[in-house]
Amino acid sequence: MVEGLVQGLKAEVAKKLRTPVTVRDADAFPDLQGLGINGKWVRLQDVVAVVADLKGSTRLGMGRHVNTTVRLYEAATGSGVKVVSSFGPAFTDIQGDGFFSLFHGDNAYQRAMAAAMSLAYFSTEILEPAVTEFAGEGCPRTGLKIGVDVGRLAVGKVGVRGNNELIWPGKPVNWAFKCSGAADAHQVIVTERVFDRIVRANEYLLRPCYLSGHWHGNWPSGEMWQPIEVKALPGIGCFVRKVPWCPEVADSFCQSILDGETRQPVNDWQRFRYSIRW
Repeated sequence: MVEGLVQGLKAEVAKKLRTPVTVRDADAFPDLQGLGINGKWVRLQDVVAVVADLKGSTRLGMGRHVNTTVRLYEAATGSGVKVVSSFGPAFTDIQGDGFFSLFHGDNAYQRAMAAAMSLAYFSTEILEPAVTEFAGEGCPRTGLKIGVDVGRLAVGKVGVRGNNELIWPGKPVNWAFKCSGAADAHQVIVTERVFDRIVRANEYLLRPCYLSGHWHGNWPSGEMWQPIEVKALPGIGCFVRKVPWCPEVADSFCQSILDGETRQPVNDWQRFRYSIRW
């Protein structure tokens, strides 16, 4: 049966490889419902992919504790999608124990990073304490792991009529998944191109909260990010933020990013004083 099935696909594969396809560049995110399995693809520039998956999901079995496992999936994935949906992604897809969202168009970088940081905040402030309270201290440590990348990708449908799926060839989704895979619970890992385009120039993302007096570890010059090696992305620069925003500033920082602000409301002397704290 297998040999016959595989050999029967030989001609089909050869035909598909020879069949011309069209790739249309688009400025606006396409109508995904209107895409057909007709060899027509759409390519987009500057798409920001935000990926979140659940730490320790492989340790959650489907045996005696199946009810606990599925509840955790609902709490983590379902609620996480609600968080990211608040920032207007163009597309979101749930995959197993996680999901990815794509941001494109106006303020895509700002909306994507606000979503990523909000997911980290939700994970540490709401999800993990709720899981610990429900399942007890013996429950494996869990939480959302977040990855972000940006770049060019295409979209098309692959499959057969009545049973097809959207496919997103390109680096952003793939690299964001690899970043999230290297993260720990509540951490955000971004590729260097995300860091350079949005994080480096934005104090609400780059720095701790100047005015609240909260500091997390010996971060050079008050920065909250450190370089990290993502083994699945050899030679690609990446940065990790190990702690989310403080509860006192999460709302204001998020709104400031969405409003296009980049500098915290402190004077140059305060900024200098905090930069040489260590």
